[in-house]
Amino acid sequence: MDEQKQGMRYGVFEGVSASMMFAITNAYLTLFALALGATSLEIGMIVAIPAILSMLAYLPAAYIVESSSHRNRLAAATAFLSRGSWLLVAVVPLFAAGRLFWLLAFVCFLSLFDSFIGPSWASLMGDIVPEHRRGRYFGRRNTLCKIAALATVFIAGFVLDFFGGLTGFSIIFAAAGVFGLLTAFFFSRFPEFKYRAKERINISIDTRGAFSNRMFRRFILMMFVWQLGVSISAPFMNVFIVKEMGAAYYWVSILILVSGIAGIAGPARLGSMADRFSHRSIMIICAFGAAFIPLLYIFSTAPEHIIPVSILSGIAWAGFDLAAFNYLLETTRGKKRAIYSAFYWCFLSLAAIIGPMTGGMMIEMFASGILGLSGFGFMFLMSWIVRMLAALLLLKFLLELPDRRFYSTRYVTGELVVIGFSHVWGSFHLIKETGSIPVKIMERVSSFVRRSLNPFKREE
Repeated sequence: MDEQKQGMRYGVFEGVSASMMFAITNAYLTLFALALGATSLEIGMIVAIPAILSMLAYLPAAYIVESSSHRNRLAAATAFLSRGSWLLVAVVPLFAAGRLFWLLAFVCFLSLFDSFIGPSWASLMGDIVPEHRRGRYFGRRNTLCKIAALATVFIAGFVLDFFGGLTGFSIIFAAAGVFGLLTAFFFSRFPEFKYRAKERINISIDTRGAFSNRMFRRFILMMFVWQLGVSISAPFMNVFIVKEMGAAYYWVSILILVSGIAGIAGPARLGSMADRFSHRSIMIICAFGAAFIPLLYIFSTAPEHIIPVSILSGIAWAGFDLAAFNYLLETTRGKKRAIYSAFYWCFLSLAAIIGPMTGGMMIEMFASGILGLSGFGFMFLMSWIVRMLAALLLLKFLLELPDRRFYSTRYVTGELVVIGFSHVWGSFHLIKETGSIPVKIMERVSSFVRRSLNPFKREE
């Protein structure tokens, strides 16, 4: 119990550090490439080529994890090599020539070693976090991660505008490297539960075993379609805001901040709902919400128009990511979790290869316009179509988890509406009845953090 409690605490610390790193790298890598002079197609390549290396490395990495008796040390070492390498990205502007080449080279290097972290982390957390507490634990963890990410990306945006040009990018990517090194330290503090590979490694047997699992097979195939739809547009959304709308960098931070605030209350609430009802239903409901995001970008002509889209994005993605990860954990039970998780990430990486290249080619090919849409508009339309197809496939074919009572998606949607209304109404009464709102808010935040860092404390 003490080891589990320690592991869950360090899981929060690692998640917060990683979120601060990803807040910078996910939001500003494509904009960094744009500042270095990259075209839309080159931006797509900078996103896609590292994904190819990740896809090729996932399975070997998973077998190394399965064979290792020290998953925590393996995760720490690879995190040091991969996430610490953002410090190398930070010095790219100092090069006299070939900046895009070196940016791509460094991102490929860190992506290769980052492939070890996912299987190690999934395998460790599957052992550390009790199954019946995963929704609440990851919900609270995700909320703290979101808060840390919001603060980081907000500051990063203003650092870019204050220092201007490539100097600002060097500063924020150096900070990302420091946060990445912190995650390596926290991985080294994870407990190891005398983990040993129980069976001899056999790729063909493991492949047949993974894809003979009907639930897992359906899940990864539908997630491939979903990730394809997401990857067509996701790398270019911030590029669209800066390049096409002419917005300053701080607008990227503001929109991410709005999205994060909208999603902060979601993970804990949706986590409890998923524990009570169904990860499947939460995932489907949130998929339909996230599917409409690129369509709404088509009708946006100024950064202010993206604000309501960011609110929808924050709520939808908070629930989807939480439910999808917990669904993965529950469909990959047992000693082969790292290998099965690697199959999952391989499929997602394949989509992440095809998507950005496709999106970049659409933007370049239809720059002069098609169907009354610009290149960006047509790319957003295609992304919406593929996302909607994936959401419909999830609704029709995604199976309920074993040992779970089936609740219809319509029923769970109704419950979410009722809970959301009561939450808003309760917040209204808090504002109306108390004269010390900041104190009440701080009390609630403090209580939430204490519960997150003391995961086994009995809940009232």
